Amino acid sequence: MIKSLLFLDIDGVLNCFGPDGHPPHPFKDKFEADKIELLNEIIKATNCFVVLSSAWRKCNSFLRMRAIFSRVGLLQPRKRYIDHVPCMCDFRPRMHGRGHQIEEYLKQNDQWIEQPPNIVILDDRDDMEPFMGRLVHTKSTQGLTKAHVTKAIKLLGKT
Repeated sequence: MIKSLLFLDIDGVLNCFGPDGHPPHPFKDKFEADKIELLNEIIKATNCFVVLSSAWRKCNSFLRMRAIFSRVGLLQPRKRYIDHVPCMCDFRPRMHGRGHQIEEYLKQNDQWIEQPPNIVILDDRDDMEPFMGRLVHTKSTQGLTKAHVTKAIKLLGKT
């Protein structure tokens, strides 16, 4: 059983948006190295597993994302990156909010996730109902910071 999950957005978390309001490398496998290091701090401290909730899941397969994560230095990508949230917004109108998509993901995978699920969401969006209390909300122009790491570790608990 998996104890802790980290739902990961990419743009606005691992890539910062520029003054034009867009990430510097949209859907390219280039991430800011310091942001990857901060993400690895969370993984090391909490022993969590990563589930991709980013829009990147729409244009990259699971295996392609695993290869990207390996190339950019994510800690143990073959072990730690385990899945992505299916994009259900095309099928169910209620599923437009990312939080509802995460909720559906947890329901569909409850057989291998410890209950109640221990999760944290790293995202620059705030449509995370019903998980607002589990959201570590980044600013798209700053991305992941040390303060966010501290909050995520506190929410997941150290192992």
